[in-house]
Amino acid sequence: MHLLFFAATCCLLPQLIASFSDLTRAKQRTATRYYSLVKDCEFDDDGRRQIFRQVATHLSLPLVISLLPFTPTTLTTAAHAAVMDPKQNFVFKEGKQLSMSEAESRLKEGRKSIQYLLDHYDEICQGGGDNVRRYLGTVGTSSGMFGIQKVMNVLSDKADDFVEYTELSNEVIKSINQADGSAYMAIFVTTSTSQTPPSKYFGDAKIEIKRCIKALDELAALIDVKL
Repeated sequence: MHLLFFAATCCLLPQLIASFSDLTRAKQRTATRYYSLVKDCEFDDDGRRQIFRQVATHLSLPLVISLLPFTPTTLTTAAHAAVMDPKQNFVFKEGKQLSMSEAESRLKEGRKSIQYLLDHYDEICQGGGDNVRRYLGTVGTSSGMFGIQKVMNVLSDKADDFVEYTELSNEVIKSINQADGSAYMAIFVTTSTSQTPPSKYFGDAKIEIKRCIKALDELAALIDVKL
């Protein structure tokens, strides 16, 4: 079955690798559907990289990168050295109940992840909007920010001022969502007819990332957690 699929995709390649300057939006949508099919097949990552590499030489590279189901280290520049190590997520396990000490450790890891994002922002942005979103914890599970809402819910028991704590936790989530939306738009505009450059949305996301850090610091101080 996989060999037949591979043969079929190879037959489609000549149509897909037509000059990018001549592609209409309809053809871009066709290319997007093609990528969706390929990324869901059961080839190993090397096999998928080979297919993507061939198509990427003729299509928009940001479009390719935004649809990759793996870290595209072989397709891009050294900027992807800033892609997060999937082994970094050693505190939080999805579905596991957190103890208070684990939640505190997780908050510290989240703070480290988002600070790293800010400190290496330009480099991380070169990897595309999804690269930014990985550090925000909204794509994948490797960021310390992943599951931060659950972490803050556990830590709320330490707060003497529950109202202020709730406001700060809401500010954290709001800023994450705003940054995530801006990073997503940075992906979208690379494949649309919009005249707005991705840098505008990356700039908006950076503002929200700073707000998130500020809210996290104030929240941690409120419950006497040293970050």
